[in-house]
Amino acid sequence: MDEILLTGRSDEEAIDDSMASSIQSAAYVSNMAYCLHAIANEIQELNTEIRLFVECFMSLRKMLKNLKRKIRPC
Repeated sequence: MDEILLTGRSDEEAIDDSMASSIQSAAYVSNMAYCLHAIANEIQELNTEIRLFVECFMSLRKMLKNLKRKIRPC
């Protein structure tokens, strides 16, 4: 495929096109890395929130058990 694209071009033009393509690819990879990093940070924040909600739920559950015992001691 590259041979077809580069046919009829001077060496300088082919090098320039190849460099441009490499720079575009590097920019794409860099952008994807940035996006993945942002997603990873968001996931980490959500996991922290989930842990806090679980802790809160467990605490409320324990409080409810204690209240039930006070209402109906067995």
